[in-house]
Order: sequence, then C-alpha cells, then structure tokens
Amino acid sequence: LGMPWRAEHMFTQIRHTARLPMNAHERVNRRTQMRLAFLAAASHTELYRYLNAYSPDLAEQFVNLVCDGIPSVETEYGKEAHRSATGAEGMWQIQPQTLRDAHRLNPTAWQTIFGSRNANVHNVTDASKVAALVFNNIFTYYRSKWNANHAVFRHPEALLIPALIGAYNHGQGTVDRMLEQRL
Repeated sequence: LGMPWRAEHMFTQIRHTARLPMNAHERVNRRTQMRLAFLAAASHTELYRYLNAYSPDLAEQFVNLVCDGIPSVETEYGKEAHRSATGAEGMWQIQPQTLRDAHRLNPTAWQTIFGSRNANVHNVTDASKVAALVFNNIFTYYRSKWNANHAVFRHPEALLIPALIGAYNHGQGTVDRMLEQRL
C-alpha cells in the first residue's frame, strides 16, 4: 500500500515565509538545539512511545524527517521568522490556536515540559517542544478516529508518518479527505 504523495512532496507545498540571513555556524547550532528540544519533549508523548515500540529506527527516522524538514523549509531554521499570512509564527510556524491546543490537549506533558510557564514560539527550544506536542495531538486524533487495524497504523512508515506531517502542514481535515478518497 502506498501513499498518493510522499513526505518530501508535502514539504514542497509549504508556503515559504521570509528568510533571515544566518551563517552556517548559527544554522547548525540552532538545528542542534531544536532537535534536542524536540526529542526531549517527544519522549513524553504517546506518539513517540508508539513509534519506538513499533521500531526504534522508525522513531529516529520520524524525528530526523520532521526536524530536518519542517523548520528548514518553513524558515530555514530562522527563529525570528516573520508571521505568515495565516498568522503562524516562529521557526516551526505555529498557529496561535495550535499553541493553545497543545497546552489544552496535553496538560500532563505540558506541565512536565514547561511547568506553569507559557511557551514562546520564537524561542528555538520552546517552539520545538510545542511542535512535538502538536504532532502528538495529531496522532491522538488519528488514534481516536481509526482503530489499530486501519491501514495507517498497519503501515506507519508508509502512511502514518506522511499523514502526520501532512496534517501538521495542511491541517487534519485536508489529510482526512485525501486518506478517505484513497484508502
């Protein structure tokens, strides 16, 4: 079973935001900070535990694909990325409502990760941790929508990961419609 699109193709559909000049050393440092923060937060999520139980290599591939793809394409790892036309901000281009949902839908993980403070989407570490929670929200949505025998969960490497990335970028409704048409 194959997806009608590939994760790489999803990245080409993303609307680019203004790019800020950054030297190679700053980009590598920011990328390292972002990856460590994403992984630290992801380890508290059901999504990461699910992928790791399926295959530790798959969990690592997911983190690499997401961390190398989304912030790079969205903002070229620029933490001070301008607000998009739709209101998304920061390196991960997080919508204000998405930020509120990450807190509301993951209260225990939020408390563990952020304590009682708010997250700042312009801070590399905070934004990366919020992104991990957003991916967990999308995963939780799909887990509640479909049972474990659904094709998305039988083939996580081919279907679940591209669906998660697509939903992060284009919205769950868009991915739902695409999956329902093709599965």
